[in-house]
Amino acid sequence: PRTLSYAKLLVAAMLVTKYLRSRVGDAPNVGIWLPTGLGGALANVAVALLGRASVNLNYTAGTAAVRSAVAQAGVRAVITAKKFTARVPLDLPADVQLVYLEDALESVTKWQRIRTFLLVLLLPGWALDRFVLGLHRHRLDDTITIVFSSGSTGAPK
Repeated sequence: PRTLSYAKLLVAAMLVTKYLRSRVGDAPNVGIWLPTGLGGALANVAVALLGRASVNLNYTAGTAAVRSAVAQAGVRAVITAKKFTARVPLDLPADVQLVYLEDALESVTKWQRIRTFLLVLLLPGWALDRFVLGLHRHRLDDTITIVFSSGSTGAPK
């Protein structure tokens, strides 16, 4: 399996965050339709850097449960992968936009990767937090993720 160092994950998340910023709208919660792994971890970190809460949708729960979770959380955009949706289709209302992780990664130029890696490597942590990532705007009581139960009866809670 592929692994990333902390620095490489941070660089990738920063680049994906930049791509997502204009594509996920202003809803406070963003859905993620990805299996457990590097892509899912990257999407969750990028959504957190956006200052939004991730809603990891349970692809084993069935269409009704996924639609219920999307509606309850007010999800307007879902991050996914083309390969994954080809294998595990996602049936959502027409007003929910799909954002493909591959498109985000393909849009990044070599110069953007180098520049972002140099920022991570050379800037002190406090400067990176404050001026690049904007982490000073996050509060301890901000919601970072919403987890729905996959109970056997009724809608997810």
